[in-house]
Formats: sequence, C-alpha cells, structure tokens
Amino acid sequence: MGFLTLIDNGVTMSERVITAALLLVALIHLLPIGGAFSAPKLSSLYGVVIDDPNLEILMRHRAVVFGLLVLLFAYAAFNPATQPLAFSIGLVSVLSFFTCLIVSADLIMQ
Repeated sequence: MGFLTLIDNGVTMSERVITAALLLVALIHLLPIGGAFSAPKLSSLYGVVIDDPNLEILMRHRAVVFGLLVLLFAYAAFNPATQPLAFSIGLVSVLSFFTCLIVSADLIMQ
C-alpha cells in the first residue's frame, strides 16, 4: 500500500472540497463560542461594551447557536447525507444576516 493509496481512498476532489469548506465554516463559527461563558469575552470579541443584561443574554445565546452550527458543519463534513441540510442552514444564516444588515442600514449609517 503506497502513500498515494492512503491519500486517495476513493474520495473525489469535489468531496474533499466540500469537506474542507464545511470544516472551514465550522472553524469560523467556532471563534465566538467563548462569549457564551463570559461578558468580558463577548466585549473583546466584538469590540463593544455590553452593559445591558438583555443584550448580554442575546449575545450569549448567539454564541451558543454558533456552537450548534459548529457541531452541524463538522458532522456534515464527514457525513454526506447531512451536507445538503448543513449548506441550507448556512445559507439561511448568511441570508438572514444580510437581510438584517440591509433593513438596518439607516441605523448603521448614523
């Protein structure tokens, strides 16, 4: 059994790209998870002061949801049957963020 046989394993290039993409997305979503445990960590992650308890709860919840996305993306990276679900949820997440951004553009521009 040669080195190339160990690398190939019958996996196509597109399967490798999909796996790598899902792992990259999981890694990106992993970064804010530390904020679920600490308000100061949230503040340092986002560069804002979080002094309202309601905002802190929302931001901690956001970190937990990101953690759930990490689990989904990492699982889907190695389980092709779940990949359409993972990509769909990722797409909805990104589209909802951009929708919120567009709707709130007047607030951002102030």
